[in-house]
Amino acid sequence: RGDANITIQFPHMKSVAKEESRYAHQTDSIEKWFKDDGTGNTYTQTITSRHSEVLGRHVATVMSISFGRTAAHYKRHFKAFILSLGYDTFEEFENGFDGNISDFSDAEFLGFRQAVMSVYGITDAESVDWERLYKFCLVHFQRSVERVKTNYSVVPHGRQDEFQEMVDVLLSEETTEEQFLDTVDKILQEFPLTTNWIEWYLEHFRGALVFPAMRNGTIKGHGRDTNAGEVTGRWFKTRAYTRSEIRRPTLEEGLGIMVREGQTVQDDYSAELNGVRTGYGTRSSPRDRVAKKTKRSATSVV
Repeated sequence: RGDANITIQFPHMKSVAKEESRYAHQTDSIEKWFKDDGTGNTYTQTITSRHSEVLGRHVATVMSISFGRTAAHYKRHFKAFILSLGYDTFEEFENGFDGNISDFSDAEFLGFRQAVMSVYGITDAESVDWERLYKFCLVHFQRSVERVKTNYSVVPHGRQDEFQEMVDVLLSEETTEEQFLDTVDKILQEFPLTTNWIEWYLEHFRGALVFPAMRNGTIKGHGRDTNAGEVTGRWFKTRAYTRSEIRRPTLEEGLGIMVREGQTVQDDYSAELNGVRTGYGTRSSPRDRVAKKTKRSATSVV
């Protein structure tokens, strides 16, 4: 029926969602993918995902097929996701949740908001700092800068002004793309313990909302292959085709694709916990790629 959702989460998809890795969750919806079956339903595939440090790659944590694209449909998806995280109170959720990043969809955001309010019994939407939970703004970033630079184990005492000057370059309207990337590298070299923090904003956040140098769309994140949230839908559809030669699935085929994706996460996660590598080559994380790029830049003679 038109208001239905079918949501799947295997146990180890839940394990990834609950990893204390500080990687933001990312939600992507695939529209106009399913075949029209004449029912009038607008089938939509919604996937929440994140980078798993156990698997060393970005994987789905909750998947839904909704029969429409309204806030009510997204609410059901996000409610299942939020409940799986296991936070008993809103305070625990607000303090522990690493944030969700989505496209600019009013229905998606409203669905997320409604889900949070429903789970935690919140009646006043204005009482919640939604930008902390759903997307970030310049004010939040500046507050984060203050927390980082006053942590002397991260930014040594006496170097606060130097750190702030580098951040100011990132925030300047006059900074070019080249200057932006050079400054990011310099921050990582001079203050290596800020890696997790800066990666949060560069790779798991729509940087164009904070950094002017990223607004022209040519910089998707630090590096070329780590902006996983932007390609979640793409790799999901690609694997559906390479595994089953399905380009536009029926509803039944879509359910099968979700089950196979979930089973893969389940099996690979179990194997990794038992010491069996499930990927080819050296495991790579966003932080590993930043470290590699920084080293390459530091040793370049060009």
